[in-house]
Amino acid sequence: MLRTSFALVVGAALCLSLAGCQQPRLDEMMVQPPRPTELDRLNAFVGTWEGTSEMKLLGSGETLQSTGTSTVTWEANQWLLVERFEDTMGTAETKYAGLCIWSWDASTGKYRLDFFDNFGGGGSGTATYDEAQQTWHMTVKTNYGGQAGWSVGTATFTDPDTMEWEHTQWDSLKLTKCAEMKGTSRRK
Repeated sequence: MLRTSFALVVGAALCLSLAGCQQPRLDEMMVQPPRPTELDRLNAFVGTWEGTSEMKLLGSGETLQSTGTSTVTWEANQWLLVERFEDTMGTAETKYAGLCIWSWDASTGKYRLDFFDNFGGGGSGTATYDEAQQTWHMTVKTNYGGQAGWSVGTATFTDPDTMEWEHTQWDSLKLTKCAEMKGTSRRK
């Protein structure tokens, strides 16, 4: 009997304490927060771009030339920047295509980027912007067919319609370089 009375008292106290908690209403929960002003920095990427690049596969001495296009647009009420890209590497039969999504992560103070491609690869990482150098710095953890690695690179706007970029692909421990890539993209 004592246990039952104690359980009823605790249960009643719990119900009373929960009854005093205000639960948010659905209309209050569905109010969109203000758009972070940091997202405006990504406007520099919006547009259609054409570019050329080269990739050196370290260890083999091989260099692949590439040409490509990308279209960069705002999505999700201008909260996500989405790039759709397609390149031809080496021979005309080798197409590389994919999608990259940029967003702002207020908790880290960095831009997030995630990409996916037709080689079954993808990656997730962060980017920061150096105002003085007008340069983006990116670090992305990649995965191709179970092979983890890192892509570390930069993108610099030499003028509003020209971007020079370079990336180095590293092994999973960032001890060995696997490939070096560099290129120039111009807004059409």
